[in-house]
Amino acid sequence: MAEAVEVVWEGFDELIESYENYSKQTSERVDTTMEQIGAQGKEYMQALTSVRTGRLREGVQVTPVAGGFELGNDVPYFGFVNYGTRYMAAQPMLEPTAEWITGQMENQLPKALG
Repeated sequence: MAEAVEVVWEGFDELIESYENYSKQTSERVDTTMEQIGAQGKEYMQALTSVRTGRLREGVQVTPVAGGFELGNDVPYFGFVNYGTRYMAAQPMLEPTAEWITGQMENQLPKALG
């Protein structure tokens, strides 16, 4: 190349370092927000859960996964109560909780990214 111009961005390394710190802080805020939403979702689902013996309410579990959490119930008969059977009407807990969590995420995550 006969003619060339060298362009050097002074402070580029500092900018990258600053971005990495910002990215880490943002990631931590998002993780904290998701943990809070998970805990609130558990409480919400427990409030929707019918109580006869308390086992269904106690069975609500929140498990962290990459990028969020899993909310469910480990009681073997949960599905029968949540979805119903041909003999018993459904008492939905999971779907209303998922809708509520979606609303919380739409409301709180932009603030965490902010």
